[in-house]
Amino acid sequence: MKRLILLVIIVVFQSTTIVNAQTEIDPSHPKRDVRAVWVSYLEMPGSASLLKRKIFKLKNKGVNVIYMHVRAFSDAFYNSNIDPWSDALTGTQGNDPGFDPLQVAIDEAHKYGIELHAWINPFRSHTAARLPLASNHVYVQHPDWVMEFPSHDEYIVNPGIPEAREYVISVVDDIISRYDIDGLVYDDYFYPYPDGGVVMTSAADQDAYSAYLSGNPSPMNRYDWRRDNTRSLIKETYDAIQLNNANNNKTICFGVSPFGIYKRGVHGITNNYTLDSYVDIYIDPIKWIEDGYNDGSNKSVVDYLSPQLYWTINSNQEYDILAEWWDDKLTENNRYHFPSMTIAEGWSEVETSNQIRINRMLDNESTLGQVLYSSDFLLVNSTVLVNHLLSDVYKYPSVPPAMTWINDIAPNSPTNVGFDGSTISWDAPLATTEGIVARKYIVYAFDESDNISVQKNNGTKIIGVTGETSFDVDAAYSGKILA
Repeated sequence: MKRLILLVIIVVFQSTTIVNAQTEIDPSHPKRDVRAVWVSYLEMPGSASLLKRKIFKLKNKGVNVIYMHVRAFSDAFYNSNIDPWSDALTGTQGNDPGFDPLQVAIDEAHKYGIELHAWINPFRSHTAARLPLASNHVYVQHPDWVMEFPSHDEYIVNPGIPEAREYVISVVDDIISRYDIDGLVYDDYFYPYPDGGVVMTSAADQDAYSAYLSGNPSPMNRYDWRRDNTRSLIKETYDAIQLNNANNNKTICFGVSPFGIYKRGVHGITNNYTLDSYVDIYIDPIKWIEDGYNDGSNKSVVDYLSPQLYWTINSNQEYDILAEWWDDKLTENNRYHFPSMTIAEGWSEVETSNQIRINRMLDNESTLGQVLYSSDFLLVNSTVLVNHLLSDVYKYPSVPPAMTWINDIAPNSPTNVGFDGSTISWDAPLATTEGIVARKYIVYAFDESDNISVQKNNGTKIIGVTGETSFDVDAAYSGKILA
């Protein structure tokens, strides 16, 4: 005879759910686990209905966070007050596509209890394929701010010009003040990658460095100067988000997805013959998490890192060693590690699940999830992979982990919980005195004998997550006792 099921609804809000630090009951099926996917500008649907359909499909693949490209080439996949509409939407930069992709994505993702992080390239200006540029594009408005590398078809806003960085921060402010996003994330496009090992420079880059040299009696070399410019951008972005959160009662988090090798030779990998973030891309993500303010305060200027670990366990780069190295660094500084993993053509579903199991090892304390690249492969080419994940490491729903350094106030509980057939419904709770509201709801199914205070940390007890105030359950649960 089937045992009685007890259903409980718990409210959560954004990625900053307040929970006490508790050990997962079943680490192989964690309750707190980021299951994110990158949605690049190349994968952006051209209509609101197609975008809604894409998000619905991602929800059914187990995704609980979407990193959506909203700014790829100093353009916009949202109704920007600063940058032109992206040509990827209509074929012509500046033309209104007739819908706001970011707003549509936010509304649709939140309906399903999915977080939406706005993915921004801060410094990419354009390529030849983007021409002609709209009149309000940064290259048209301020060509002196852009480093030109025409032989490589790269045009990059100069991180060494303070006014150019201020422009990027104004773009960030425009997004975070007007859109209800859950997070903002940069990828690894800062300074251009080297050409055959040779540093790429431009007249604009040299002019900015010369101006810096003239005003500093003890100047940094060009490489340290570049790294300090990118550090300044990260700090300024973090500060802008913190200020916006404080002024508007928001809990937006900030992350960066750097190239997966920090410095050649420091990871304990013997065959690490590749680029690295520090030397070749002029970013220092370890500095950001250890002392991003550069003042000895030991304060981080990111909430998470998602290093691009697009290699197999047995490759020259050794996924397992890299993942554990990044985890150690982020654990030491109380920030999260969500490694970016590829699911490209020919990638084994067993490799993917094995990498996820590495992420869940008990000594990987800051690694509470991962980000898969890319969304189109997940949706179009990976039936075998998805079926494998949903029957294995993604078998039960999950929610992202707590970021209590952003906010540690729990929302109130819902009221008037009840069943109508196979639909459980409730009333949304009132905001707390601090203005905190519920963002989404976890629906659990407990056995009658379960100790709920303990078993609510058991990911196998979760039957759904939603942003709405009702949820359709399996008919087997209908009419059972509610609490």
